[in-house]
This record gives sequence, structure tokens and C-alpha cells, in this order.
Amino acid sequence: MARVVLVELRPVVPSLGRSIVMPRSGLLTIASILAERTSHEVELLFEPYVGDVDPRDIARKAPEYVLVNGLSTTALQTRLFIERLRNLTETPVIVIAGGEHATMFPRDARTYADFVLRWEGDVSVTALLKTLDQRDRQRQDEKLAVIPGLVWEDTAGCEQENPVGDRVQPIDYRYDFSVVPGASGAHSRFRLSQLPLQTSRGCLYSCSFCSWLGLFGKGGYIVRPIEDVVHDIRHGMDYTGITSFMIVDNLFGGNLEYTEELLGEVVQAFEARHVRPTFTVLCRADQFTAGPRVFSNSLLGLMRRAGVRNISLGIESVREKSLVSMRKGSDLALYRAAAKRLHQFGFNIDATYVTGYGDETVQDVLSIAEFSREIGCFGIQVYAYGITPGALDARKNAHLQIPYSWTPFTNGHAVTTLPRKMLPSILQRSIFDTARSFFDQPGPEKRLIGRIYRKIERGFEPYRMALEEIERDVLLPMKIYKQGRDGFVLDEERLLEVTDDEQLFDDYSSKIREAFERAIRAAQVGVPGAGAGKSLR
Repeated sequence: MARVVLVELRPVVPSLGRSIVMPRSGLLTIASILAERTSHEVELLFEPYVGDVDPRDIARKAPEYVLVNGLSTTALQTRLFIERLRNLTETPVIVIAGGEHATMFPRDARTYADFVLRWEGDVSVTALLKTLDQRDRQRQDEKLAVIPGLVWEDTAGCEQENPVGDRVQPIDYRYDFSVVPGASGAHSRFRLSQLPLQTSRGCLYSCSFCSWLGLFGKGGYIVRPIEDVVHDIRHGMDYTGITSFMIVDNLFGGNLEYTEELLGEVVQAFEARHVRPTFTVLCRADQFTAGPRVFSNSLLGLMRRAGVRNISLGIESVREKSLVSMRKGSDLALYRAAAKRLHQFGFNIDATYVTGYGDETVQDVLSIAEFSREIGCFGIQVYAYGITPGALDARKNAHLQIPYSWTPFTNGHAVTTLPRKMLPSILQRSIFDTARSFFDQPGPEKRLIGRIYRKIERGFEPYRMALEEIERDVLLPMKIYKQGRDGFVLDEERLLEVTDDEQLFDDYSSKIREAFERAIRAAQVGVPGAGAGKSLR
């Protein structure tokens, strides 16, 4: 029986996600699948549950396989962690990486992982481990070559990237928290805790900036068996004591018939319980206004009875022109109408925004707080526009990507692309100014989230200072930004000259890399004994 250890490290840089203790659904799913369908001894170490995970402790377990998730915020930590683990183990350990960062940047993940499972790994992980269990590499190559999304090196030393295959496949798993040390009674140890829950996969829309096409490999939308969803709710509550669930679907309610049946089953399953679950769901505003997929009054009432309390709306921008460019199919009037209807049914509205898109100005960013108050949001999440591989914007805006900006600060709040109507550091500051303005309101919940945002802002100070250094030493001297009537604006023609010229780009990118490396050292990002602030190269 082989030992399999899955490791989820806690990001060093503060974020909203880090403040709410919730294991990632991906590794929890993979751990549950391996525990059920293989004979291996499986353990998922979620750092917030168990405390600091030390490579020495993993080495003493002598695992044959170590699986790590691929968040950009923990990519450097993970690499340093695995490097130290390999130095401590007497026999080679096979490292498998997956998740968002590994899917988007498989070459980076391959610097520390023997195998990278791109896109959703629940379909392919058991096939991978069963193939590796055979140990005959000559025979393995033939089987490894047909595992969807696998990035690996064959026996001839050639790098292979398998095609994605058909991603719209049945979702087939059930959570098993018994393989997660520290999960039992977790609710009593953390003030803010949630559990992830999946009811569907994919999306029916293609917003230009969204990463879901790149992360899932192909388009499509599929729902999960209702009995499995109800199992995960019941098992999660009974095992951890946590009653708050974040439904991690890209689009909740994309299949109205399924949604109605699911919610009815949830009501029936928990109506006799004193303690019932509550849910946060991610939706589009037009699901509450007009169109073929609009929620009826009866369905909204059912959502309330089932425990749906918070609706997270992807508003993205308060600038109408940006919404058109993003292919949102929405406008501010639609957002106002959706908010009015949601309030009528007693839902809390949490709005997410993407700042710095297109020709947005500082005032556009700062207007987010006012608009959010106008439509009665209880919370907002303010992110920076980012360009991710596979997104529709990736081709036309790739030159705007700041080189080496995928650092431990890349948790959504980090400015990683060059805004057209302001300097990057100004956008970075405006993101937190906006959040501070919104949460500076009466109420304990707002004050709590306001404190979290202030903590995030303090943690981002090295990154903001790096952006200022890059502006001072790179962007302004190279005339990539020029003085305009209302501040600095991006000279896109000059930027393209720089990115298209090998020598200019090398000078441009190397100076940027050095600034970010200094920011990482200032934030003391690393793992104990591994040397914080190791080079990004």
C-alpha cells in the first residue's frame, strides 16, 4: 500500500480567501477520489487545519506520491517546499501538481513536479496513479500518453503535453473528510470558516477576461448528481460542524430544472434538522431580470427556504463601455433591477469587480463604492484586471501583461497588467481606497471585512513599492507611459516596440523581475529553512 500525501499550503500574502478558512475544492475532491478508488493510504494536509506543514514531517511519512495544488500565490512556496522535501527523502518521491497555476503555467509547475495534471484532475488522477504504480517506465509511456491534460517527460527525455480531451464528462465523486486531519470539529476553531461545494461545472457564457475556458480546457456546462451534492452537505456538516457553504460553480443555476430539483431535495433533507446549511452562490445579474434563464419568483423563494443567503454578482465594472468590451451582456440599469429583485426576496448581495479594464480611470475605480452602496451590497470584492492563458483577451492584450508579475502577491488584488489611463501603482492604491471607502460604514460585518482589507493592503505594500520602482526605473524612462492632461497614460505603440524588440524586452523584463524579487524578499515569502525570496528564475 503506497502512501499519498496531498499538501495545501497557506498563502503568505494576506487575501480575502486566506481570511476565510476553506480548503480548496480541487485537492479535497482528489483526496476523496483516491481514498475511495485506490488501495493507497491517503492524507490531505490543509495547512490552516493542521498548522505549519514542515517538509521534515512529510519526509518521515515516506510517501510515494505527493500531490500539490497550483495557486499562483503559493507557487513559489510550493517549489521551495518540494525542493527541500526532495533533499530530505532517502527514496525518490513522485510529485504531481494540478490546479489553476499549474494549468495555466505547466512549465513553471514542471520545475518542481514530475507530472502536471492540467484542467480538472478528478477524471484522470486515478488513471495516472495506477499507471505509475506499475513502475515499468517503458510500458508506462504508452499509457501516460493517453491521460487527458497530462504534462510529463517520457523515457527518451522528451517533454509531452497531452491534449485536453472531452471535459464535459459526468462529475463523479463524494467528499471524504476523514482523510483531512484537523477537519473534525473545525467550526469551533475558526471564526470565519466555510466548505466548498460543487453542483455544476463550466459556464454558458464567455466574458472576454474570464479564465474559465483556459482552466477547464473547453466550453460546456454539466450538472452533478443531486444525491452526491446532498451527501457532501450532510457529511461536511456532520464531520466539521461547519454549516456555511461556498458553491464554487462558475454559474449557479445554469440549468433551471436541475436547480429547482436540487433545492427541493436540500429543503427535504434538512427540514427536520435544528441546524441547517447556508449557501453563497455565484450568479449573473440577468438571471434575476430577463432572458431564457431567469429565476422565477417560486424558484427564488425555494432558494431562500433551502438556505441560500448570499448572492455574489459579477458586476465587473461601473463603466458601460467596459461592460460592452467584456461581453458581459449587462448594463448598470440591469444591475439595479437585479439588485432590487434580490432585496425583495431578502438576499444579501456581494458584488465582484474587475478594475483597470480598457480605458477605465481612477474615478471609474473609486465610483465602485458609491454604486455598490446605491444598489445595497453588503460586501464587495475589488480585483485587478488580469490576463490569463485561454481567456478571450489573452491574444489581443497579451502585451499588457507585466513580466514576472505572477508572484506570491497574485491573489486577484495584484495589478499584473498595465492600465491604459493610469500608472500601475495608482490602480493598486485605488483598489484598496475603493474597498476602504465602501466598508467604512456602520455594522460589525462591514467593520470586520474592512479590517481584513486593511490587513491585505499592508501586506501588499512591498508589491506596490515594486510597482513604483518599475515605473520610476523602467516604464517612464523607456517612455512606455507619457504625461497626459489628467495624469500618465500608456503609450501602447511604444510598449509594442519594446515587447517586439528582443534586446529592449530583455532590458525591460529583467529590471521588472529584479524589482519583484526585492518585493518578495521584503515580504519574507518562503518556507522555513529553505531561504526566503529565492529567485523567480
